Amino acid sequence: MKSKIFSTFILFLLCAIFVQPVLADGGMWYYEHNNWQLAKENQQLAAINYENGFEKMIIAIDVQELKGERAAWLFPVPAEPQKVAIDVIKGFPQLYGEDIKSKADSAISSAFLVSVMSQVWPFPVGILFLTGAFRAASGGVPMGAAGYGGYYQDEVIVYEHVEKHGITTELVTAKDGHSLRRYYEAKALNMPTEAETIVSEYVNKDYSFVVSWISNVTQFKQEAQQYQYPDYYYGYPYRQNPNTLGVSVTFPTDKMYFPLKPTSVYGSEQIPILLTVMGHVTPELYPEIQQAKVNYYSQSYYSVPADLEYFFNDRTSVGNLAYTTIKVTTPSKYLKDDLWIDNVAPAHVALSSGVANNPWVFGAIYFAINSFLASILAGMLVFRNDVTWKKLGLWGLWNFLTLIGFSIATIFMKTKEVDPKLAKRLKDQSVSVWDARKIPYIIVFSIGFLVISLFMMLVWQAIF
Repeated sequence: MKSKIFSTFILFLLCAIFVQPVLADGGMWYYEHNNWQLAKENQQLAAINYENGFEKMIIAIDVQELKGERAAWLFPVPAEPQKVAIDVIKGFPQLYGEDIKSKADSAISSAFLVSVMSQVWPFPVGILFLTGAFRAASGGVPMGAAGYGGYYQDEVIVYEHVEKHGITTELVTAKDGHSLRRYYEAKALNMPTEAETIVSEYVNKDYSFVVSWISNVTQFKQEAQQYQYPDYYYGYPYRQNPNTLGVSVTFPTDKMYFPLKPTSVYGSEQIPILLTVMGHVTPELYPEIQQAKVNYYSQSYYSVPADLEYFFNDRTSVGNLAYTTIKVTTPSKYLKDDLWIDNVAPAHVALSSGVANNPWVFGAIYFAINSFLASILAGMLVFRNDVTWKKLGLWGLWNFLTLIGFSIATIFMKTKEVDPKLAKRLKDQSVSVWDARKIPYIIVFSIGFLVISLFMMLVWQAIF
C-alpha cells in the first residue's frame, strides 16, 4: 500500500430532508420516508494542484437548491493526520484554456503559411488554402491546519476543527467503522450500512478522515447562492459558480492520487467524474477505465481569485497555465481500483506543448528541414551526382531569404567542375559559363518544398 497519500474522493454524502442533491465527490445519500437512500449524482468535480511534493485538492460542493436541514460527507485520507491540513473555501478554478494539440496544430499551420509565402508564386493560393480548411481544422478550443488540540471521543480522535461558510469540517482518525458510526450519531447524523462497509476498508489501511457537515444551513445557502453568468460566459464547458463552496485538503505525497473505487457503490449507474489537474500529467488508467477522456490545455494568463490563492501556492496570477482534465464516465461498478497520476507529461503532449509555446523556434526548424530536404531532392533529380547531397542540403537554407534570395544565390552555385585550363581560357576571354540545369533545379525545389511542407504538416496532424 502506498501510504501517506491523500484520498481525494468523498465516499458518501448523507443528506436529510432535501430534494435537490448537493454536488460533491463520492457516494451521495439522502433521507426520505424514515430511510437513508443512495441519491443519484449528476457529476463529481475536483481540482488538484501538485507542487514540491505536496498535493492540494478541492472538492466542489455546488448546490442548486438545498431544501434540507442537514448534510454530511467524508474524505478518507491515507496519511498521518499531523501531516494533513484542511480548510473550507469559496470558489473553484474557472479555466478557459486552449487545447494544447489545437494550439500546436495552429503553430504548424502558421509555419506552413510562412512556407507558402516564402515561395512568392503560390502566395495568393496559399493564403486562401490556409485561412480556410486548415485554419478551421486547427482552431483553438476554449475550456477547467493542525492545532485544534485533538480530543478523544468514542475511539475517534479529532485533530483539527474548521468552521466557515456554514460548513464544519474535522480531521479525524477512527479505530474501526463502528467507532465512526457512533461519532456520526453523536452529531445527529447517520451512516448507512453500505457506507460503513466502505469506510471500514479505509480504516483497516490506517486512513484518517476529513468529515464535513452543514452546520449553518442559512449561512450556507446565502454564501452558495446561484450566480448569474453574463452572456459571454455561455458556451464554455465545465463553467462553475464563483460562489461554489468546497473542502480543501493538503498533504505530502510522491504521486497524485484520486480514489475511484468508492463510487462503485452506484453499481451500473454512470456518474461522470471530472478532475482538473494543474500541469500536464499522466493518469495511470487501468483496463476498466481506459476509455476515460484525458485532455491537455494551456491558458496564457490566469488571474487567481483571492479565495483560491492558497490553492495556487499564494500566487495572484499564473502565466502560461498548463492543466489536464480527466473525465471518467465508466459505469460505477467497473471502478475496481483508485486512480494514480504521474506528475509528468506524455511524450506527445510534451512535444505539442513545446511547439505551442515556442512557435517561432519550431517554425524555423520546420522551415529549415523542409528546405534541406527539398534541395536534396531537386538536386538529385536535376544535377544527378555532379553536386554532393550535403552541399545541396545546406544550399537549401538560402530559402530563408525567400525563393527570390534562393534563386539569386543559385546563380552563383558551382554545379560542375570545369577543366582548369578551359576555365582559365574562358576567363581570359571574359566568357562566363551558365549551367542551364539551374532553372529546373529552382522550379523543382520550390514545388518540392511546398509538397514536403504540406506532407510534414499532415503527418504531424495524423500522428499527434
